[in-house]
Amino acid sequence: MIALPALLCKDKAVTLIMKGCGLTPEEIHAFESFADIEVESLDLSYNTDMEPAGLKEIGCFVRKHYTKTVRLSACELDEDSLISLNNGLGIYELHSLDLSRNPGISSCYKTVTKVLCNSRVEEFNLCNCKMLSMQIRNLSEEMGKRCGTSFVRYNPECRKVKLVLPRLSGEDMKTLRKQLFSPSKGIFSE
Repeated sequence: MIALPALLCKDKAVTLIMKGCGLTPEEIHAFESFADIEVESLDLSYNTDMEPAGLKEIGCFVRKHYTKTVRLSACELDEDSLISLNNGLGIYELHSLDLSRNPGISSCYKTVTKVLCNSRVEEFNLCNCKMLSMQIRNLSEEMGKRCGTSFVRYNPECRKVKLVLPRLSGEDMKTLRKQLFSPSKGIFSE
């Protein structure tokens, strides 16, 4: 891993993909050797041994290297991991954050909201995090309180309410639609 920065071009932004490498906090700490390299996109999906300490290092790395896209899909993230990531990121503008396939974050909507608001994410993916309609509602309300924005959008011209959740697969969209518009448990009516 230490030789990797020497192979990367220092003149332009790079995409760093390290999916399923079994990265540990110690190995992530070695990312410090990426001195002046701009890393436009960082994909650490399927690394399940990063622990909160490693997530904090990732947050610091992202900020230091002007990273705009971060993928942490299927990393077995939980609330402690998100708190550490948020501490490392601080207030930073990300274009895209992929937290998909992390069912451990479904119940910690306040922490998810804090990460999304502090990093001013334009696009995020929570696909397959096993969030229920009540959790989506709570996340939406918390986004409204903290960021002044919410997933729920109302267009007065066409009098429609829509839930904006980028990158939902067809099957996830069907499930979400059933939950949201369910006569007994839904939060909207058609």
